[in-house]
Amino acid sequence: MERQSEVAGQISETMQRAAAEASRIGAA
Repeated sequence: MERQSEVAGQISETMQRAAAEASRIGAA
């Protein structure tokens, strides 16, 4: 179970980064 939450954390981190880059591109 610990490993599952670790993976979920990595996925949410990647999603946040992708969203930040997308908003950056949209703003530019």
